[in-house]
Amino acid sequence: METERYAVTFYDLDLKRYTVGMIADLWDVSAGLIYEETNIFVSANIYTSYTVKHDNNEEAFYSMTFLVVSTRNPTEIESEVDYWNAYRQVIEAIRARLGNPCMSLTKQDVDFFYFQKL
Repeated sequence: METERYAVTFYDLDLKRYTVGMIADLWDVSAGLIYEETNIFVSANIYTSYTVKHDNNEEAFYSMTFLVVSTRNPTEIESEVDYWNAYRQVIEAIRARLGNPCMSLTKQDVDFFYFQKL
């Protein structure tokens, strides 16, 4: 099945303040609220990494990034537009709770295979 995969990356978050668990909790609460409004739950896989940068003084520093990937399951949610609207509301709520950090968003068209039982 053809569908879409969305990936949002939140950059430059404080290593001491944010954890994967905290991002997961924020996602769960935000996605739950949107589900109550739309009947669409936006699930997510969360990954962490470090970004290494140079500042204007050419000194290297690193910061924590969180990559959150969501794929629309077309057997559960038929409308790409409805899913996108729910997804956008979730990431806007999370970004606001994180203090409006830098972020990037990508969308990919993917072939999706979903197996309930083997």
